Amino acid sequence: MLTIDDEHLDEIDAIDGITLRKPKITRTGIEELLPPNTTVTNSVNSIDKSDIKQSKKTSKKSSKQNLKSDEKFYDVFSDHNDTYVDKKIESIFSNSIRTIIELTTNYNQMDITLLVISILSRKVSALSKCLNILILKNLYKIINVLFFDFKNLSLLIKFYNTVFNFAVKINDKDYMREVINSRCQISYILKQNFFLTYVFYMHELLNQIIIKGDVENFNQHRSHGEISEIGKEISLYLKPLAVLLPSPSPSNKESPLAIDYFDQKTTDLFRNIWFNMVVHGYFINAKITKNFERELKIIAYNSPPLACESFYQNNETSLDLNTVLRRGSSHHNVKDQKDNIEDFVDINSFEMKTISYPKLMFLSATILLESLRVESGIIHTNLAYLSDPSIRISSLEKFLKDIILTNCGRLIKNIKSKGLARSSYSDSFPISLISNELNELLILCCNKNSDLQDIAFKSSDVLIKKFPTFLCNENTLFTLLNLLSLLFESVMNLSENRYDPAFEFYLVSTVNKTKILRSLLLSDSLDWRYATLEKFYKKSKEWIKIVLMKSGFDVKSLLQSYISVNASVENENIKKATNTYNAEIQFGVSFAMEMISVILPSDKEHYNITSFSKNFSLFDKIDTMSGFLSTYNISSNLRGLGNVFGSKISKKASNYSIQTTLMKEDLIILLLEDLSNTIISNSLPAYNGELLRYIVDIPYEIFKPSITKYAISHWLILSKKLSKNNQSLLLSLILSNFRKTVLMKKGMYDSNMELVGSEFSKMEYAPSNKKEISHNAAVVNNTFKNHLLLIRLLQSNFYSVLYQGSHVLREFNYTILVALENLKEASLHPFSRMLRFELIKLALDVFSFNMKVGSKKFSYELFNLILNAALSWFKVKASWPLGNNLLKIKTDMNLLIEVGLIIKNLAFVKSFSKNMLRILSTKRDLLLLFMDNEISKMSIWLTPLDPQDASGMLLDSDLTINESLIRQSFALNPILAINLIERYTDIGPPSLTSNKYVYLLRRLLRSEPIKAINYPDAVAYILDPNGDNSNGSLEYLLYWKPVCPIDAINLFLPPYDENSYVLQYTMRALESHDVNLTFFYVPQIVQALRFDKKGYVARFILETAQISQLFAHQIIWNMLANSYKDEDSVFPDDIKPVLDDISNKMVKSFNKTDFAFYEKEFSFFNEVTSISGKLKPYIKKSKGEKKIKIDEEMKKIVVKSGVYLPSNPDGVVININRTSGKPLQSHAKAPFMATFRIKKEVEDYDEEENVRISYVEKWQSAIFKVGDDCRQDVLALQLISVFRTIWAVNGLDLYVFPYRVTATAPGCGVIDVLPNSISRDMLGREAVNGLYEYYVTKFGPEDTIAYQQARNNLVKSLAAYSIISYLLQFKDRHNGNIMYDDQGHILHIDFGFCFDITPGGVRFEAAPFKLTHEMIQVMGGSNQTQAFKWFEELCVKGYLATRPHMETIVKCVLPMLQSGLPCFKGEVTIKNLRSRFVPTKSEKAAALYMRKMIRKSMESYYTKGYDEFQRLTNGIPY
Repeated sequence: MLTIDDEHLDEIDAIDGITLRKPKITRTGIEELLPPNTTVTNSVNSIDKSDIKQSKKTSKKSSKQNLKSDEKFYDVFSDHNDTYVDKKIESIFSNSIRTIIELTTNYNQMDITLLVISILSRKVSALSKCLNILILKNLYKIINVLFFDFKNLSLLIKFYNTVFNFAVKINDKDYMREVINSRCQISYILKQNFFLTYVFYMHELLNQIIIKGDVENFNQHRSHGEISEIGKEISLYLKPLAVLLPSPSPSNKESPLAIDYFDQKTTDLFRNIWFNMVVHGYFINAKITKNFERELKIIAYNSPPLACESFYQNNETSLDLNTVLRRGSSHHNVKDQKDNIEDFVDINSFEMKTISYPKLMFLSATILLESLRVESGIIHTNLAYLSDPSIRISSLEKFLKDIILTNCGRLIKNIKSKGLARSSYSDSFPISLISNELNELLILCCNKNSDLQDIAFKSSDVLIKKFPTFLCNENTLFTLLNLLSLLFESVMNLSENRYDPAFEFYLVSTVNKTKILRSLLLSDSLDWRYATLEKFYKKSKEWIKIVLMKSGFDVKSLLQSYISVNASVENENIKKATNTYNAEIQFGVSFAMEMISVILPSDKEHYNITSFSKNFSLFDKIDTMSGFLSTYNISSNLRGLGNVFGSKISKKASNYSIQTTLMKEDLIILLLEDLSNTIISNSLPAYNGELLRYIVDIPYEIFKPSITKYAISHWLILSKKLSKNNQSLLLSLILSNFRKTVLMKKGMYDSNMELVGSEFSKMEYAPSNKKEISHNAAVVNNTFKNHLLLIRLLQSNFYSVLYQGSHVLREFNYTILVALENLKEASLHPFSRMLRFELIKLALDVFSFNMKVGSKKFSYELFNLILNAALSWFKVKASWPLGNNLLKIKTDMNLLIEVGLIIKNLAFVKSFSKNMLRILSTKRDLLLLFMDNEISKMSIWLTPLDPQDASGMLLDSDLTINESLIRQSFALNPILAINLIERYTDIGPPSLTSNKYVYLLRRLLRSEPIKAINYPDAVAYILDPNGDNSNGSLEYLLYWKPVCPIDAINLFLPPYDENSYVLQYTMRALESHDVNLTFFYVPQIVQALRFDKKGYVARFILETAQISQLFAHQIIWNMLANSYKDEDSVFPDDIKPVLDDISNKMVKSFNKTDFAFYEKEFSFFNEVTSISGKLKPYIKKSKGEKKIKIDEEMKKIVVKSGVYLPSNPDGVVININRTSGKPLQSHAKAPFMATFRIKKEVEDYDEEENVRISYVEKWQSAIFKVGDDCRQDVLALQLISVFRTIWAVNGLDLYVFPYRVTATAPGCGVIDVLPNSISRDMLGREAVNGLYEYYVTKFGPEDTIAYQQARNNLVKSLAAYSIISYLLQFKDRHNGNIMYDDQGHILHIDFGFCFDITPGGVRFEAAPFKLTHEMIQVMGGSNQTQAFKWFEELCVKGYLATRPHMETIVKCVLPMLQSGLPCFKGEVTIKNLRSRFVPTKSEKAAALYMRKMIRKSMESYYTKGYDEFQRLTNGIPY
C-alpha cells in the first residue's frame, strides 16, 4: 500500500492560510443519476438511521435554498469535530464500505458502479468525519472495474477533485492526505493495467495542474503571495502524477513514457504543466522545487522536450501566443527567473530586456525541465530544441545553445561526483545509461540542422574525451559505425537518385539489448551530406584512437565483432528491411578494418619500429591488418549439418527434390551455409560431388540476386579449399548452369524484359507516376542482376583457372559461344547494355587467350561472333541513358570506352585470309561508329550544363559514315543501317533529312523489302512523300510489322490517302493495337475523316465502336464538337454530313445492351449539361441566386449504374454532391462547376512488388463549360500527356498533370478540376506576399524535410512545364493560369493561346517560358543553388529526351491543321514547331541552346510586364 511520506505532509502543512478562489461546485443532478433502490442501497442506508435523518434534513434545507451559497456545503463539511468515534461505529462503517466495494467489483456492472459512486460520494460531508475518511480511503478500489468505463471513472475523479478542493479550503490535512493517497493508489493500479484508462487519468492530472492559476487577463501583474499559493496547490498533484509515470530510479529503471504513441494533446499537456510551474514560482533552486525534487525528476524523465521539430506545425505558431506562458506573474518571481536564466545563459542586461515575458518563461521552463532530466543522466533531449523551427523564428537559439552546454557540463560534473557503475542497483550512474546518451548524441551528429549538429559534435567530443569508456561499448560503437555507413549511403543515394533523393534513412540501433530500426531524416543537399560524412569520419577516427589508447584490445575485439555481424544472415535481413541490401560498400565495415589495423602504443615493438628507419617511408604504411586477417575466418559463421544432413542424402541421393523455390530466402542462405560447411569439413567425402551440385544448382534454380550473391561468396571459398578435381567440378557446374539460364531465357536473355517505346505506350491523363517508373526499373534491374554477378565472377576467375587443364578452356569457350550466340534474341532494355558489354569484355579475354594458343579458325569464329553480339545491341533505336543513376551511367560509359579501345587496338592474326580480314574490319568499323556515338550521348547526359562531347575517342581520323558502311550494315541487318543513319544525321523524318544516305537506304529497302518487314521504323524510309510510291515493293507493306498508332493515323493523310497498299497496311496496323492505345487519338481519327476518300477511316471507326463502347461514345462527342465552325452551331463544317452519317450508322449498329448503355450515358450527361440552359434566365442575377437554381436542378438528377463523366471514362459515377454546384463567371453563358463521386480501378504494388488491382473512390469536381471552344485545350493536354509518356519511358523524373478535357458539342465541354491545388492568383488575393512565403508557411522553413520535398517537386514540375511551354508556345501565362498543388508542384491550366496565337495578337510574352523571381527564390534565391542547377539540368535533359520524338509531337498536330482551331496558321505552324526542336543542331549544341532559353526566361522583363498588365487590366495580382 502506497502512502504519503512525512516530508510531503510537511509541505501540506505549509499550505495553512492559503486563500482559495471558491470553486464553482454544484450538487444539482446527483439525484437524477441514482437508479431505483437496490440491496446495495439498503446496505448503505443501514449505516446509521439517525445520521440519515440528519442528512435528509440537511439535504432538504440545502435544496430549498438552491445552494445560494457554497459556504453551506463548506459548513456541513467542517462541522465534524469527532476526531475519535466509537470503535463499534467505525467497524460498522468500515465493514459496510468494504462490503459495498467488494459487491461492486464482483458484479462489475456499469449501473451498479454508477449507483455506488453516487451514493458514497453523497455520504461525504453528510455524516461523520470517520465515515468520510473511510470512504476516501476505500472508494478508489472501485477503479478495478473502471478500466473501460470512462463515464464512471470520470465521476470518481470528479468526486476526489471536489473533496480535495473543499479540504484545501477548510485546511483539513486529514482529507488532503487521504485524497492524495487515493490518487496515488489509482495511479499505481492504472500504471499496471490498461493503456486507455491510464491515458485518460494522466490527462486529468495534467489538466488539474494546468488550470491552477488560470486567469482571464493575460500579462497582468499578480501578487507574489498569490503566485506562491498556486505553486503550492500545484505541488499537491505532483506525487500522484509521479507514481503514474515510469521511474528513472537506477534500482528500478523503467523506460520513459513513449510520447510518440500519444496524440498532440498529451504533448501539449506536458509542455503546459512546465510552463505553469515556472509562472508560479518553480525554478531549479526554488524551495518548492527542492521539496518535490524526486517527483519533478520523474515527471521530467517522462516529459517531451518543450520544443522539437516533430511538434512543429506548419501553421504560424509562436511562443508569444501560448496562453499558459502569457499568464501574468509577480515581479519577485520574474526576477528570480531572470537570475536563474543568467546562471545558465551568457546574457547581458540589454538582451534580457529584449526578451518578451512568454519567451522568458519558456527559457525558465526549459532550464527547469532539462536540468532535472540531466540529474537522471539524460542530455540528448536538450539538443532537440534546436530542431524546432519556432525556436529559430523566436530568436532563442543562442540562449538554448548556452543551456545545452551548461547542462552538458553539469552532467559531467554529476558523473564525476556520483561515479559510474555497471550494476543498476547503485546510486551511481549506470555505464549503460550514459552510453545510451552518447548513442543518442552520435545520432544527433547527423541532424540536418547545422546548429544542432555542431552542438551534438561538441557534446559527444566532451563526453568521449572525459570518459572514453562510454565508446568502448557494443551498442555505442556499432551505432557510430552504422552511422558512417548510413552517411556514405546518403552520399551514394544522391549519385544514384539525382533529382529525387531519399530523405529517410534507417539506422540499426540497439536499445535495451533489442535491435531496432530508427528513421533518420537527412537534408537533400549534396554539399551537406559530403561535409557531414567528412566531419563524422574525422571525428570518429579521432575518438576511436582515443579509446584505443585506453582499451585497445577491447575495442579491436568489438570492431572484429562488428565485421563478423555484418557478414551474418541476420544482417542480410536487416539490409533488406532498410532497403540497403544492394549496397556493395559498407563504409562502417571499411572504417572498422582501418581502425583494427592501427598499431597501438601497447604493442611497443611494432609501435617503435619506424624509429630505426627514419628515411624508409615504407615503414609508415605498416599496420596489423595481416594479423587480423589471419585470425578472422570468413567461414567462421558456417554451421555444419554433418552426418545428419549426410544420412538424409545417403538414403536417397538420387531423388533431390528440395522445394527451394518455396523456401524463404534466409532459410535458403542457411542451407547454403550448411552445404558449404559440410563440404569444407570433408565429413562426407563420398557425397562431396552431390553436395557441390546442390550448392550450385539451388542458387541457379531460384535465380534471385540476394541468393546468387551469397552463393558466389561460398563458391569462392570452396574454390580455394577443394581438391583440384573438385575445383574443376565446381567450375563445370557453374558454367553448365550459366548456359542453362541462357537457353531457358532467364535474366538478361528474357526478351519480355523490353522497354516499350513511348509511341507504343499507353498515354494517360494523370499526374506523372514516379512510383511506377521506379517499380518498373527495379523489376528489370533485379532480373538482370543475377547475370551481372555471374559474368563478373567468370571475369575475375578466368585467368586463375585456365591452367587447371585444356578442358577448362573448352568449357569457357563453349559457354561464351552459347552466351554470345543468344545475345541476338536477348533483352534490349537499356539496363541490359552493361551486361552485354561485360559479357563481350569477358569474351575478348577468352579470344585473346585463344589467340595465344594458336587456334586460328576458332579465334576467327569467336571474334566474328563477338562483333555480331556487340552490334546486336545497336538494333535498338538510339536513346538517352535511362533513369537518374549517374553512377550507373558513368560506369556504363567507362565500360563502353574500355571495350571500344580493346576492339579498336586489337591486332588480327596475320594468317587470317583477306576475306576474313575484310569482314572483320567492316564489322569493327561499323561497331566503333555505333559505340562512339553512344559514348558521346552518355557524356553529354552526364554533363548537361557544360556538355562534354566525347565523340571521336574510338575513331580514326578517316573513319566516318559512308555508303559502303551503309550497304554493309544493311547486309548484316537493315535495322543497323537505319539506326546508323539516324545517329549521324539531323533529327526528323526522312523526307526532311533527305541526303544521299537516305536515298541509298530507300533503294536498298525497295530492292530487298522482305529483309526489313520486322522493323516498323523502315516504313518511313520505304515510303517517299515527295516521290513515286507505286513501286512494287509496297505490296510487302501488307506483311510489315505495324507502326505505332499515331504513325498509322498520319498514313490516312495525303499523299497516302489514295494508296491502297498503304491504306490497307494502316488499317491492319491500327487494328493490331489495343483499343486503349488508339482511344487516346480520337481527335486525330475524327480529323482524318476529312481525307477519307476510300472510306477506310469510317470503317475503322465503326468496327472499333463494336469493340469498345467507351471509344464509340468519345467519337460521338468529338464528332458533335467538330460539326460546326462556330460555338453557336450556326455555320456547319464541311465535314458535318460525314460525321452525322457515321454517328447514325454507329448508333444503329449497337446491340441491345450497347444501345441501352448509350442511351443511359447520354441521357445522364445531357441532364447534367442542361442545367446551363436552365441558368440562362439567371445570367444577370447574383451568384447566390444562380447557386440556388443549380442545387435545385442537381437534386433532380438520378445517378444510374455505370454512367460516367465524359472526362472520366475510366471511372463510374456513384454519387453527386448535390450542394456542390457553383456558377462561374460569364457575360452571356452559364458555365458551372459540380462535384461527383467517382469509382475507378487502379493498379498498385504489394510488398513483393507484384501488381495488384484495387478500387478507389474519390470526389472529382468538373466544370461544364458553355460558349468556349475546348478543342484547343484537348489538344494541348493531349500533347502534355505525350510528353509525360516520353519522359516516363526515359526514366526522367519530370512532373506534369495532364488533366482531362472533353469537347462534347460546339462551344461545350467538360473540364476536370485539378485536385488539392490553388492558383497563384488566389494566393495573391489571400494576401500571401510571395511564393517563397507561401512555401515557408505551408511546408515549413527551408531546412525542413517538408520544404525540401516541396522544393524538389517544384523543380521537377517547373522544368517540365517550362520545356512544354516553350515547344508548344503556351501564352497568357498570368497568375490565374498557374496553379500550385499541396505537394509543391506547379501546374498550368487554360491553353487558349498556344502555337501561333497570342492574346490580342501582340507578342507581349516574348520570353520562352515563365521563370519569375519568386520561383527562383523558392529554389534558393540564385542560379548557383543546388535546386536551380537541378532545374537547369532537368530542363536540358527533358529537352534532349524530346528531340528524338519530335515527329510524334508533329504527327499529333498535323491531322488537326484543318480543324479550324485558331492556333494554327497552316504549314507555318508545323515549320515553327519543328524549328523549336533545333533539328539541325548537334546534341551538345541543343543542350547549350536550352540553357540559353533558360537565361533568356530568367526574371524576364517581358514576363514581369505581362503580369503587371494583367494586374492593371484584370486585377490579377502577382
